[in-house]
Amino acid sequence: MRIIRSFHFQAKKKTKKRILNKDIPKQPDWIVAVPLSKARIQTDWRKGRIGKGLTRVNCKTIKMIHTTESVSSVAELDLLLTSGKHAFAIMWPSNQYRNSNAFFSIGLSNGELDSLDGIESRFIVGRTKSSVAFDLIGKTIFHNNQIVKHYPGHMKEESCLPTLLYMYVDIDRSMLSFGCEKHFWGEALNLRLLGTKVHGFLPVLSACGVTGSVMLFYKGQFD
Repeated sequence: MRIIRSFHFQAKKKTKKRILNKDIPKQPDWIVAVPLSKARIQTDWRKGRIGKGLTRVNCKTIKMIHTTESVSSVAELDLLLTSGKHAFAIMWPSNQYRNSNAFFSIGLSNGELDSLDGIESRFIVGRTKSSVAFDLIGKTIFHNNQIVKHYPGHMKEESCLPTLLYMYVDIDRSMLSFGCEKHFWGEALNLRLLGTKVHGFLPVLSACGVTGSVMLFYKGQFD
């Protein structure tokens, strides 16, 4: 008698592994809750506080008009931050060639507006204890005339920052931080390091290069 044997194979279910990136900090709840403020439309660049190498295009946009790549200039937003939690958007067009001569920084300062010291002049903001800058090219935080950290920490050195960035200033917790559409990058600097003599912070844009434009505008405040 012929015996027919049947074999049953049970396929293993493929399960997707959940990847957790512990290097990416958790975004605070207040950042999501920030409303679009009317102040975003009313805020403009501070009169008399735009460097010679920059020109105002509109209330949100600054254009570079440097005659040489070794000049760096600063423009201040006319908004003094003394309390609360604030959010800003930064537009850095991806079609602009990004190299060491097309330097941008975002920081808090109320110091000099122009510097002609060559390549080191890129760091106008962050040279003193009372100012801090985010070097968008080198991906570092610059404070008190030195690099205090590589930022964001999870990003590779050769990676390029996205076009749209966000700056968060939480004065209640003395925290300056940045992020993009997909990620919150965590604390960039504890604002207490800027010293007790600082009575409020001014959002600042610093640029080096002979061409290009950048936008910095206020999204709103969370109460």
